[in-house]
Amino acid sequence: MEEDAARFEPSHQNAYVLSVYQQEIDKLKKDQSAEDIRGLLSSYKKLGYANISRLALGTNPRILVGPVVVH
Repeated sequence: MEEDAARFEPSHQNAYVLSVYQQEIDKLKKDQSAEDIRGLLSSYKKLGYANISRLALGTNPRILVGPVVVH
């Protein structure tokens, strides 16, 4: 979590959305109780933050394995 959060910012968003994004990242970095989240993200960094987020939102893990099929 010591990475530059700007690398993960959406590329086509307005200034307000980006400022809210940055505020939330800063709050998370300052929150001492977020140590478990930091550990989880560090442990599973190879999975990618997008996939970890999808799992946290309830996506079936089987969908995240293998190539993506677009219909």
